[in-house]
Amino acid sequence: MPARSRTHPDRQNANADANESTAPATERGAFTVALALALAALAVAVVALAWSVFFSGSGTSDCQARAWDSIPSERDLPDGWSVSATSFFVGNATVTLEGPAADAETGEGVIYTTVTCFGKDGAEALARSRVADASSGSPTSDLEGVGDEGYQIGDDSTGVSAMHFRRGDLVSYLVVAGNVTADELQAAAEAFDQAMIDAKAGDIPSMEPAATPGAVDSLPPDDTGLEPSAAPSEGPLESPASAALDALLPKEIAGTPFVVETSLATDALGDDAGSKAVIAGLRELGKTPDDLELAQAYDETGTLDLVLFAFRLPGADPEALRSLVLDSWLVASAEGVTTEEVELGGKTVTHVDYGDELADAYLYSVGDVAVIMQTGTEDLAAAAAEALPTSADQP
Repeated sequence: MPARSRTHPDRQNANADANESTAPATERGAFTVALALALAALAVAVVALAWSVFFSGSGTSDCQARAWDSIPSERDLPDGWSVSATSFFVGNATVTLEGPAADAETGEGVIYTTVTCFGKDGAEALARSRVADASSGSPTSDLEGVGDEGYQIGDDSTGVSAMHFRRGDLVSYLVVAGNVTADELQAAAEAFDQAMIDAKAGDIPSMEPAATPGAVDSLPPDDTGLEPSAAPSEGPLESPASAALDALLPKEIAGTPFVVETSLATDALGDDAGSKAVIAGLRELGKTPDDLELAQAYDETGTLDLVLFAFRLPGADPEALRSLVLDSWLVASAEGVTTEEVELGGKTVTHVDYGDELADAYLYSVGDVAVIMQTGTEDLAAAAAEALPTSADQP
């Protein structure tokens, strides 16, 4: 989706994410794969809030830049393991590692990892996460030899399913999906720990062009007395990837301008297990990624804790599209997640509650479009719902 992925030296590029699942070892396979995709969506969805936390003015924070650079070289990973996917979001980087026993169909033999910039709140975030994991019944124990502090989930009887540790202001979370030994997970955690130590701000090249297209340096008048010619005018603006979603999503919510970006699923989905889950869901509907259009709308100033994430599947049954988004993207049926139908902004929406760890999601379906509204406050969700059209034909 609209995560901006880029190739890093000695690292591969695609699209994936990790998740803080507390599912028992016997459920880790399919459940972790699906939840990894959902958290990828949520990471994008909280961009407005994260923007205000991790950005100051127009430049990225040093902490965020180091999170982006905290991806280990493959030579530091356990034998036979490799980086299969990376994505960069506001405030964190996500990485998928595949081992020699990886299964492309089930996603097992995989380690999903996030490295997040928490600033001065890293220790607090780690402590809160450990309490949440322990309260769910998952055994936890101190993690030795990795980070400034950390813990692992699981023991000798259940198997170690995840490791969570802090190194300075960066926090890393690694969760396994089957066919991963405790030694392999430990070695992967050590590789990330070293990468977090070595990370430097600015190591990832900027995506910005070297110069603004069409710009011409000013020249002093020559002896002929003629003024230098003006810079050539810019060409027409590029058309949005999805004109329908560009027209449907609001450009202003609660008096605040919103930026709308659109893309096609063929450009956004990768070869990671999470993307395959969406592709599988599309296949069940008789569709392919060529049919799916995506978009996000956000306040680039970070004033509002709100972002909209839209899916358009032309010709699809509205209820089928709604189910695809709920099940494959938001993972609304996962343990601990609750849903209910509520009235907001004059519309009926599905409220998805993830508890205290993640911002709530509100799903609104209109024709062949499903829109996720991610926010920490119901008032903003109501304002967003009110700004959305009651018909896909009436933007």
